[in-house]
Amino acid sequence: MRYLDAFIEQRGITSAYLVAQDWGTALAFHLAARRPDLVRGLAFMEFIRPMPTWQDFHQADAARETFRKFRAPGEGEAMILEANAFVERVLPGGIVRKLSDDEMAPYRAPFPTPESRRPILTFPRELPVAGEPADVYEALQSAHAALAASTYPKLLFSGEPGALVAPEFAETFAASLKHCAHVRLGAGLHFLQEDHPEAIGRSVAGWIAGIEAVRPQLAA
Repeated sequence: MRYLDAFIEQRGITSAYLVAQDWGTALAFHLAARRPDLVRGLAFMEFIRPMPTWQDFHQADAARETFRKFRAPGEGEAMILEANAFVERVLPGGIVRKLSDDEMAPYRAPFPTPESRRPILTFPRELPVAGEPADVYEALQSAHAALAASTYPKLLFSGEPGALVAPEFAETFAASLKHCAHVRLGAGLHFLQEDHPEAIGRSVAGWIAGIEAVRPQLAA
């Protein structure tokens, strides 16, 4: 959050469209809750939310079990720091198509050593599941309350069957928000941007163009 705020300040950004996935959505929701005047619109997919139980976390039993192991002291370190399981297993496991070695290389490059993978270990351990960690859980509860009350335009993407977000859940969630459209991308798991980059790009571009076309009228 501090890095994001510093980036926005240093770049002199006063308004923006936010496009986010996974932990990016937690940051985007939190940013929008704190600075709704900054947000021209929010597009998001496979989003983070307070999950009351582990059954709410992921659709696949195997994935839930893996992430519980990631959070276990010692076991998570062995899996992520030593075996690089997040990059080598979780990433390709969340994409329908198979990534080539050339495509995997940029994902592997920043994390060549166990020490360099410590930020990755933090990802699953900070997920707001079953009330823990309490500070993250409470922050996301507040951010989602602000999201539900917000009136800026929203665009929600979902894949079939999805991972954190099933299409049916996405449909219901979009309907619970103000000014939120839902786009079903087709076959997809967690990293929808790897399976549907063109469709996401075209949809976001058209969505923004539509908003900008009527923005002067809205301002008037």
